[in-house]
This record gives sequence, C-alpha cells and structure tokens, in this order.
Amino acid sequence: MFGKKKSKTLVITGTNAKSSVARIITFLLEHQGLVVNTIENKQRKADIDVLTLSPEKITEFLGKNNTIDFLVVTNIAWTNDNHYLTLDETADQISQLVKVTKDTVILYRDDERIYRLGESKDKKANVLYFGIDDKLRKNFLNDDEYFTDRKLDEFDTEPVLDTWVKKISYIPNNEVVLMDFSMMSLGGEYGQGSCTAVYSVNGFKQWINLSSDKLEYAFNIAPAIAVVRAVLKNDLQGQELSLSVTQYRPQLDLDEVFEISNSTSLRVALNGQKNIPTMFVVQDSDDLKYFWTTNFKKKIDIITGNQAYDLAVRLFYSFSPYGKIEPDIDLALEMFNKLSNREKQIFATPKGIDELNKRGKNG
Repeated sequence: MFGKKKSKTLVITGTNAKSSVARIITFLLEHQGLVVNTIENKQRKADIDVLTLSPEKITEFLGKNNTIDFLVVTNIAWTNDNHYLTLDETADQISQLVKVTKDTVILYRDDERIYRLGESKDKKANVLYFGIDDKLRKNFLNDDEYFTDRKLDEFDTEPVLDTWVKKISYIPNNEVVLMDFSMMSLGGEYGQGSCTAVYSVNGFKQWINLSSDKLEYAFNIAPAIAVVRAVLKNDLQGQELSLSVTQYRPQLDLDEVFEISNSTSLRVALNGQKNIPTMFVVQDSDDLKYFWTTNFKKKIDIITGNQAYDLAVRLFYSFSPYGKIEPDIDLALEMFNKLSNREKQIFATPKGIDELNKRGKNG
C-alpha cells in the first residue's frame, strides 16, 4: 500500500489495554491487505510496524528511535510497574512521544490529563480523539475521578463524574466514540457473542455486531477503529468497517483470564464480573493497596496465590463474599476445574498470570 517507502511505525502506549488494542489493530489492517510487523509475527517487508510501549520504557525507546508515524494513548493509571512515577510524570513521559510523532496522534478524550497532551505546542502531528458516552463512563473512571469524588465513609456510594465530562461533547476531532452497548445482536438474538455496540465514527453512527459480550472489549474497539482509519486515510467506513470488526475474535481461553495490574483494571474486571464461578490469583509481592479502595460486590469462589490470605482479609473487613482460600495454585486449579459450570472466569495479578501460563491456563 505504501509502495517502496520505508514501513510506517505505530506505537500504542498507556497503562492498560495496549496488547488488546494492538491485536485488534493488527487484524483490521491485515483485513485491508496490509502486511503488519509485530513482535509475535515479524515480517521482513511490512507496510507498518505495530509496537506496544509501557510508559516506563519510553526514555529507553526514544534513545533508539526518534520518529513515530502514528501514536495511540489508551489511558494513564497508577500501576505497580511504574509506581515510581506519578500520573503527571507518566503523562510527561508520553508527551515526549507526542512530540516526535509525524502523522497522527490518537488520544483518550475522557481523561483530561491525556486530552491535554494534544494541546502541546511542540506537536507536529494531527490529533484525533476516541472516547465513551456519559452513560457508560462509570465503568471507566480514571484514578482522579475515582479517588477524588468517592466518599470513603460511604463504601457503596458511586463516584460522581467530574466537570471535565461535561466539556467533552464540545471537543473537536471526536473521531470514534462508543455510544451504546447492548447484549442483543442486530438480528435480535441474545447470548454470548451476540452483542451490538454503537459507535460515532467521524460524526456518523455505526452499529456493529461484536464477538465478545464484554464492555471493555467494545471500548477497546474505539481506538483501534480510529487509528486504522488514520492509517488508511479514512478509507474504512460503513459496511466494510462493520464487517471487518465483526470478524475479529478476541483471544480467550475456556476459562477467561483477566489481568489485574492496577486500580483501573481491577475496577473494569469487577464491573464486568459475571455470576459464574470466579477464582482470584494473587501472586505478587508488590504493594496491592488498590485492593482496599475497590468494592467487591460479587462472590470470589476461590482465592489462591502467595497473597491469598491478604486478599481474604481485605474481603472479610469489607463484608465482601468469598469462598475457599487455597494458597497452592495447583490445588486451587484442581478445585476450580472440578466445578461443574461450563463457563468460569479467573482474575490474576501479573505474576499470577505468569504462574497460570506455566500451567497452560492462559493461551
């Protein structure tokens, strides 16, 4: 597509959802006939290189690379991986990427800290935004909103969105916005994978059938659509866009595994928690204080890992329901697999994910 020119570079950065968004982007670009180079699938002659980059690795990355063609910023949240950086310092790191991006920067509009990156006087690229409608926003609160507006003496009180949300509809260049999400397909059927998301794409509504019934998946589609349209110079829309997204299948195991690395990913996972058997793998030795600021509403059936009892204490003092505590992951998996339910889900911290991978439980 880009002729004999050097391949383009797309960088996806932020705290959460980098890999998920990268996989969707890769699929959509390949579906349009582009050759995509990724860490998992290296191509000698590619049209575009798709890279994921953690904020704490930006300085090292820029020491080796001085230009980026396309940049996507998913979100900024506190995490164990970059606990030595404040949220503002993380934004400052990402701003260095904005300065060297040549073609298009795509930012999450619903976080003021990220939105302001697009106001940099040093930027060279065009700036577009993706976001989510007000009625769905409570599922994707940023750390500022959650911890500032939350009444700590009323544990079940929902946080109130700050005034920034009221300004969002007036922001120009809203390229893709997730407007609505339904558990019913366009054909009127209910069931797993039979879901419809409504997006505003460059101001036009687009109804798309999705293969996953998770709201966070529908949300991750938004930045993917925005960047793919930027790469293709808006040559992906209407029915062709809908068919491309519908054909993508997220990588899910029989037991769906959700990685928990910070307060944002924990809140999103708990908001999407189904009434099915749930196991929590807490294997990290890092500070897990964000567990104490999040409300567990549904039962955790099995808690395992070397910090299983720490999580159990947190649940006990917040009167949250939980079942068995088994620090031995192998024994816990054996118990979990004996449950007769066909559908199950696992929440795990990053090192918990590593332990599950060793046992073949995550892909």
